[in-house]
This record gives sequence, C-alpha cells and structure tokens, in this order.
Amino acid sequence: MDSHQVPPPSSHTDTWFNEAHVHAQLIFAGCCEEALDWYQQRLGAQIEMMLRYDDSPVPLPDGSIPKAFGNRIMHATFRVGGTRLMASDDPHPDTRFSGFRLVLNLKDSADCRQAFEGLSEGGKVIFPLTQTFWTPLYAIVEDKFGIQWTLQVSKSPAPNPSMGK
Repeated sequence: MDSHQVPPPSSHTDTWFNEAHVHAQLIFAGCCEEALDWYQQRLGAQIEMMLRYDDSPVPLPDGSIPKAFGNRIMHATFRVGGTRLMASDDPHPDTRFSGFRLVLNLKDSADCRQAFEGLSEGGKVIFPLTQTFWTPLYAIVEDKFGIQWTLQVSKSPAPNPSMGK
C-alpha cells in the first residue's frame, strides 16, 4: 500500500468511530463567563454546567495557571437550540479563533434577523443579510469575542425538475 492510500477500516475502527461524537469547544482568553452570558441574552443559550479552575475536584499542578485565573472557567457546556457546545478559559494570552465558523440554522427570517442583530452587536458584519438561491436569508458575522457565525434560515430545497431523469 503506498503512503497516500487509506487503509481499510478494521472492526476496531468501525466500532469506536460509530460511537464517537464531535463537539466544538470554544476557548476564550479569560472572558468565557462573559461570552456565555452574552450568548444567553442574544441566542437564548442554556448553560448546562460551569466549573471554575478553583473548584476543580483534583488539584491543578503548581504553576499550570496564573493564581489570578482561579475564578475563570475551566469547563462549561451550553446549548444553542439543539446543539451542545463546550467552552473554557485558556490562561495563554494568544488565544484566538481561526479556521472555522459556527453555523446557526434558524426557523425563519425574523429569527435570523434577531440573531444577526444580537451577534453583530460589538462585532463586525462579514457578509450582510442577503437572500441567496439556497436560503431566504443568509449572513456571516464575527461576534465581539472573535467567533464567526454563519446565519441562515433552514429551508427545504425546492424540487429540482431535472433530478431523477
């Protein structure tokens, strides 16, 4: 087998892969709790759990975080609609978001406009609210924490008359 071929899946691989789940974890530079509060207000996010570094059930290794960081968020889970996300604070000052967007599918244009207004407050509009061929309303915003969001109205695609011929 040459180095570019993918090996056939083994039964072990099939088993763990079929039971695996991918969750996004948002890493903030000390403002995780502020971000979660902000998402609650603008998206109706529901915080499921939040653990501070100081409340860790196992002591952290000495020097692993700055002493003043103890009140920051070690781990949190929250939901936006039916999607669970994780979040935490990272004590390293170079934390930044790059190479991904969170996609928020909304039920109608009113919800899309509301999410757009809320998420763009203090952030920036990358692509303004626009009708497209695949959705009645679409936009891309970067929120004040640097996270980019694609917003779109969920819509069943129109039947394509050329399909099935």
